[in-house]
Amino acid sequence: MFNTLSLFRSLCFVFILLGFNPNISVAATQVSPSGAHATIDAEENINELKSLLGKQEREINLLRRELTTLKERKETDDFNSLKDEVKSINDERGYFSYADMAAVSISVVSVLITVLGIVVAILSFWGYRNIQKTVQAQAANIAKAHAAEAVSLAIQDIASEELKKIIDEGNLNKHLQDAVDVILRSQRAVIFSKTSELLNEIDQEEDEHV
Repeated sequence: MFNTLSLFRSLCFVFILLGFNPNISVAATQVSPSGAHATIDAEENINELKSLLGKQEREINLLRRELTTLKERKETDDFNSLKDEVKSINDERGYFSYADMAAVSISVVSVLITVLGIVVAILSFWGYRNIQKTVQAQAANIAKAHAAEAVSLAIQDIASEELKKIIDEGNLNKHLQDAVDVILRSQRAVIFSKTSELLNEIDQEEDEHV
């Protein structure tokens, strides 16, 4: 394998000579017969340059092929190395060690504890709401009972005071007299009807004895 720097220098030299090639050809056509030897030397130099250029081109192609081969080989080696690493990882992962089992167990326990905590929190919240509703209902019932009792006592007191006030003012005397008259009249009617019934019975008994 040739050195890259020397190859680059050779290519530059060839390109420079090829750049001067037309001038060399023109000079060769314009020389006199006495300069035939120089023309032959120039043609030999051109042939040597062409030969060198062909050789350099073959070497470049060879280098390219070698470079392609090296790249393919490197890619193959990298692929095989990666494949071996993956295989080794899979081999290591193919079984559970005690550390892996312990980690899995701890993870499962932590998940169960978390779920249990969530369930307990939900039940606690639900129970608190039910207790709150029950306490509110009991408090409302007790408040209603006390309010009804207080209203009843207040009504009795107010009614007693108002009735006493009406009696003291004499506004109820007429109503009481009317009520007494009605009672007396009804009693008189009852007594009269009973007396009439007794007299009728006596008359009937006397008629029967006669």
